[in-house]
Amino acid sequence: MGSKDDRAPSDESESLASGSPRTRRSNKGRFFVAALIAAGLAAFGVISRRLEHDRLAQWTEAQATPSVELATLKLGSADDGLTLPGEIKALNEAQIRARVNGYVKEWKYDIGARVKAGETLAVIDAPELDQQYQEAKGQLEKAEAHAQLARLTSKRWAALRASTVVSQQSVDEKSGEANAKDAEVAVARGNLNRLQALKSFTEVTAPFAGVVTARRIDVGVLV
Repeated sequence: MGSKDDRAPSDESESLASGSPRTRRSNKGRFFVAALIAAGLAAFGVISRRLEHDRLAQWTEAQATPSVELATLKLGSADDGLTLPGEIKALNEAQIRARVNGYVKEWKYDIGARVKAGETLAVIDAPELDQQYQEAKGQLEKAEAHAQLARLTSKRWAALRASTVVSQQSVDEKSGEANAKDAEVAVARGNLNRLQALKSFTEVTAPFAGVVTARRIDVGVLV
């Protein structure tokens, strides 16, 4: 009995001792396989990135290269035409308006007519302006008559002064009155010239050569 018990532990220790090297070899094998898989994955990643980089470089080069389409020229017919939408505008365009008040007496050109620079387009009847002009003309004639009388009077008083019949003060006053009458003549003449210039505007003229494109007034309309 005693010898049997002594052999049993010896067999168990031999069994444990004999299993330990196999366990170490199994662990080494698994580590080697894992390392091999990791190396394969790393190599696959590097190769994939390299291939992707090459494809991207090829695509970039292809996009950078301009593509040109070629066409063969052919002799066309002389009847072939190209119709495109467009708009025609005048080089110079002006709206012509009357500078005096009155009624349109006459319209000489209609739409589409060609006119030259300075030609009369319309005539305006301005009775109030005509009346003012006649009054200004009469005022000028009156002022000229008064001025002439004042000058004659001044000369007569100057002659009387030589014979000491009148004083120098009186002679100077008559000379001043003559000068004042001359100034009134100048004012009256200026007013008449102004009205004369306005009367010239009763004829509406073309500012430049061209074509009448619109007409917004008729004969008899007050402008």
